[in-house]
Amino acid sequence: MLIEVNISNYILIDDIRLNLKNGLSSITGETGAGKSIFLEAIRIALGSKVSKFELKDKEKKAVFEVVFDLEDDIYVVSRELFPSGKTISRINSTVVKQEDVMKFALENISIHAQKDDNLLLYPSYQLKLIDTFSKDKISPVLDDVSLLIEKIEHIDSRIDELSKLKTEDLDEIKFKYEELNSLNIIVEEDEAIEKKFNLISKSKYMSDNVRDIVLQFEEDGILSKLYNVERSLGRIIEHDDELIDIENRIKQSVYELEDISEYVNRYLANLEIDKEEINYIEQRFEELFYAKKKYQTDIGGLFSLKEEYFNKIHSLENLDCERSELEKRKDLLLKEYNSKSEILRRMRKEELKKLEREIRPVLDMVGLENINLTAISNRRKQTLHKKGAYTFEIGVKGKSIRTTLSGGEMSRFMLALKMIFIDIEKINTVIFDEVDSGISGITADKVASLLKKLSAEKQVISITHLPQLVSYSDNHFFIEKNKEGTTIRELEYEEHIQNLALMMTSNVNDSSLLAAKKMIERSRGKK
Repeated sequence: MLIEVNISNYILIDDIRLNLKNGLSSITGETGAGKSIFLEAIRIALGSKVSKFELKDKEKKAVFEVVFDLEDDIYVVSRELFPSGKTISRINSTVVKQEDVMKFALENISIHAQKDDNLLLYPSYQLKLIDTFSKDKISPVLDDVSLLIEKIEHIDSRIDELSKLKTEDLDEIKFKYEELNSLNIIVEEDEAIEKKFNLISKSKYMSDNVRDIVLQFEEDGILSKLYNVERSLGRIIEHDDELIDIENRIKQSVYELEDISEYVNRYLANLEIDKEEINYIEQRFEELFYAKKKYQTDIGGLFSLKEEYFNKIHSLENLDCERSELEKRKDLLLKEYNSKSEILRRMRKEELKKLEREIRPVLDMVGLENINLTAISNRRKQTLHKKGAYTFEIGVKGKSIRTTLSGGEMSRFMLALKMIFIDIEKINTVIFDEVDSGISGITADKVASLLKKLSAEKQVISITHLPQLVSYSDNHFFIEKNKEGTTIRELEYEEHIQNLALMMTSNVNDSSLLAAKKMIERSRGKK
């Protein structure tokens, strides 16, 4: 149930706070007072488009807020429009996306405007109505149709591929395949060879430098000279031991350098790679390098291209056979698609009869007792359609409602449909925006009685100019425009009578007040 609406700084509205009630509520007011603006503000709170040019004060933000009392909790849905034109939406103070707000709205409130009558002019909308009315039966068949279309389109795509393949040069593809196949690519091993090649390049540079170091230790090198120094010191010490300490230090240095020389030689031996292995790695790297350059891809890509060319060769050599098989499969799927479409056509025809039976009491109430609905169905020109191979249109005695119903009859027919679909949607709050336009007299009274009956199960809010509907109302809200802008308030009982009298005769006097009071009493007696 919608229990509160708060709007500020929107077009004619400075600040409005309205507390709503259960039952049937009417909202009335003079033309131009802001009834449509009030409804549009509710729509904006629930996700409709809004522009910064609709701000009353262009320097301040606008706030749109609706409060729902649902079974599990109170939900406050708000939206702020800033002077920049940007908006932000919240549900119970938590920032949410617009689609979240719209999903919430679809589940909890239904708004019907007079402009919705025009939707009935479109067969696509009529098709949506009947599929919604019987979605438990029709939806599984529609799912089957969608799956069949997906399979057929997949086959068509493959046939197109085969048609393109037929124009390609088979010899060229074979040449490319043989070239790549001759490389005997093993992705992991060849990627490892690339890494080894990089190491070989580095090891040559390092080996050259290490060899330079080794040469310094060989003939006439560092060690040879130290050996000479050591022998000369020995001869000197035989006559004078003052240099014995120096001799010991030289000996220690010799030991260290001998150890270093041995280590460096071992290191050099480890750097050196077998020449045959080096030649293989360099040759393999060169083969792969030119192949990658030619085909503009890496080693993994070369392998994938080889597989692709293999499959193309296979497809080209078996082209006619594969195409024939695909055409046979497509024919079978098309037959199944046509069969499902025929099932849909019959189901929709039967479901329209069921809909007519359910809607008949409502049609009689709104003065459309002579209308008998028929289904108009034709084969689509389009080969495949997600709704099936047949169109659907609601007709009257075999003719389109577009040509058989007047504007007023169309409005009443749409209202009758809405009464049925409101129950299907399981929504507890319904707003009607002047859907009673164009009716009067007994029909107007029947429509008002119909909405009153609906309000026993749901909260019904109606923006209206119809006195009969106002007389049935449990709550009457009046919108007016004054110096301060647009305001809305709930009328007391006496004000309710006066406003109804003014709607009936445009002149408030004792007679009109009495007539208004009697109309209210009569309407309440029909509960």
